[in-house]
Amino acid sequence: MARNQSYRVTTRYLIFLIILMAIVGEMDNFLSNVIATVKPFVIKEFGLTAVEYSLWESVMWFAAIFIFLFNWTFDIIGRKFGILILATGFFLLSLGMATISYTFLIYVLICIPTYYLLMSNMWVAIPVEEAPPEWRGRASVMPLALALIPLWTITIPWIVPTWGWRGLYLVVAALYIPFIIMWFFMKETRRFEELKLKREKGAKRRKHIVGLGIFTRRGFVYLILIGLIYVCWGFVWFGGLWFGYYLLTIRKWDLTTYAIISTVGAIVTILLVVAAGWLMDKLGRIRTLLIGAILPLVGGILLGFGPEWSYWIGYSLYVCHIIAYSWITVYCPEIFPTEVRGTAVGWANTMSRIGFVLCPLLIAGILRLFPTMEWYWVIMSSFLIYPLVIGIPLVKPVETKGLVLEEIKL
Repeated sequence: MARNQSYRVTTRYLIFLIILMAIVGEMDNFLSNVIATVKPFVIKEFGLTAVEYSLWESVMWFAAIFIFLFNWTFDIIGRKFGILILATGFFLLSLGMATISYTFLIYVLICIPTYYLLMSNMWVAIPVEEAPPEWRGRASVMPLALALIPLWTITIPWIVPTWGWRGLYLVVAALYIPFIIMWFFMKETRRFEELKLKREKGAKRRKHIVGLGIFTRRGFVYLILIGLIYVCWGFVWFGGLWFGYYLLTIRKWDLTTYAIISTVGAIVTILLVVAAGWLMDKLGRIRTLLIGAILPLVGGILLGFGPEWSYWIGYSLYVCHIIAYSWITVYCPEIFPTEVRGTAVGWANTMSRIGFVLCPLLIAGILRLFPTMEWYWVIMSSFLIYPLVIGIPLVKPVETKGLVLEEIKL
């Protein structure tokens, strides 16, 4: 208990940290979700087909495979300066997209580093180090819940008609202002400070290539399992990026109605993240993951073959994949030690981003086979089922509910 108390921060500071990480998360979430909104406009402006754009997306996501290199820096320079680099990158790239992306080549060149930084997700991992064990699930998902406030859907109707799709990126640039002010009051996490102190006192630092020498054999097994689940979640999430194209182009919905259903979906997503944190603390990590895998499949069936009125229910169920993502953001950081926590998150992201490179190629093939996208939604919503059917029985991952991070042993 004494060791647990030594890592505790005040509730006031934890709330501050959650809000600060939520601002970075909102920048991340806005950039991630605006992809679905601008996609039909980009395809039209640059004279592409849906299949051609999907193939180009594979190129844009390729660099994200190496996100472990960026997250590794968090284990070297610390959480505070690492998060500064991440948020500043979002800011500069958003300004570039808003002001100079008037050829498709420039658009692609801005998308590549943007997509790369979107894969870091360290803004979610940092609160895991500071949250108390009895409600670490809820505290750790709160930045994600706040980051999902649907600014991107709220701003669509009044920004796009006036400033065009590029104007949406100025919202991200504006979010950098409160971040940089609050960042000056951020403290380094206590666990990293302890690690840094040990290094300064001459403690032997284990040699490794971006974390590979620190992972135990079982740690590798966990990393592969989490990576596979992350890959499959990425397929489901990536599939949802075509929701705007499906409604606006295939189903001929108007922009306002699309903005409304997107806003409803975003609100439901926030509630689902909060529910995921509660479920992880009450039911446990593994049961919560199973819930997050089954519900999206039901939503995909409704989106593909249900009547149009059921799209509202179908989309709300499809976005239940955020429950599985919430599990990833909590379980991956807490299962690995402080010395390699950022690197572990990076490696898990790296494995998942291999899927991000392959997913556009798969989508291109599915769109060729099913251009009206009915079976598309069923296929894309089913991917989270596969690693759970095989991986959970084989690995039998440890339940971390209520444990202090130092008590979790692989």
